[in-house]
Amino acid sequence: MHTKAAIVAFACLAGSALTSRAIAQDYGIEFVTVGAPGNEAFNKPNWEDYPNSPAIGRGRVDYTFRMAKYETTTAQYLEFANTFYGVAIQDLPAFLHWAGPTEWGAIEDPTYGGPGTRWKLENNADAPMKVVFGISWRDAALYCNWLNNGKSSDPASLLYGAYDVATWGDNADGSFTDALTHLPGAKYWLPTYDEALKASHYDPNRDGQGQGGWWLNKNGSDDYSVSGPPGVGETSYGWTDGFGAEYDIPLGAYPDSLSPWGMLDTSGGTPEWTEGFGPRSGAPRQRFLFGSMAGVGFGGDSIYVVHSGDPKSTGLYGFRIASTVPSSGTSIAIVFGFIFLDRRIRK
Repeated sequence: MHTKAAIVAFACLAGSALTSRAIAQDYGIEFVTVGAPGNEAFNKPNWEDYPNSPAIGRGRVDYTFRMAKYETTTAQYLEFANTFYGVAIQDLPAFLHWAGPTEWGAIEDPTYGGPGTRWKLENNADAPMKVVFGISWRDAALYCNWLNNGKSSDPASLLYGAYDVATWGDNADGSFTDALTHLPGAKYWLPTYDEALKASHYDPNRDGQGQGGWWLNKNGSDDYSVSGPPGVGETSYGWTDGFGAEYDIPLGAYPDSLSPWGMLDTSGGTPEWTEGFGPRSGAPRQRFLFGSMAGVGFGGDSIYVVHSGDPKSTGLYGFRIASTVPSSGTSIAIVFGFIFLDRRIRK
């Protein structure tokens, strides 16, 4: 009895440790699961303004995956930035954008004397959850490599994981040589265009339980979201107070504006990099960006609107992480191991 009790107690402790480890492996990123594999692609080609939108015929995904509930936050990117921007430049990949984000909830640390730059959070409660503007596609890809390599501080960890930096380059005609998709086996990556489209616009119960379909705009609606500050509007897109307050709105400030899968800030916040690329023929020159931006002058909440940018360009761009669905295989193996051990002890 004592032995059996010890086994049960150890199993509980091991299960607790496995649960903790599974949570820790997501590095504080909160994910939602996007299911309904094999969904129908979006196909409404005759909408008045965008008859040739790249969205038409896209959005089918044949597997279950996860998307970050929030765009990458200041707190999350600050850890990455302070791991690598504060070392000698010659030790890091040439592709890292050295100026740092354009707009976020961090400021340069005046007490740091170099090399490079270090930042610290602004002195306000919203700083950790502020949107990060001004990230190039390649910066975001390096961040994914960092996550895949356990947040290592070794600069070599940035070179491989989700993306193979050895493929990155630029041709004389303005096209790029970068591998178009993430590596097999990656746990974290920038979403494909189809993944981003589905996670924001496809609803498995749009027309009733189990009757899936597509919403034409963000936040689970065919209508445009109402622009305005938190507590008044439904999105930061299309709203400004004239002094830049739209860039200070923290992620999650519109809690009732959800995608069908539970993502926040698919409207407003920052345009998000994807693995999608254009033009649709010839060597690729740009990557697709998904979603609208806080303020006015850039964006579009319609499913038909697709923006793109040079993978080296920072603009006011940001990103959201996609991920695999964790397997429970390890936990099952542990349980069977305990059953086998108990039987051996009984014999």
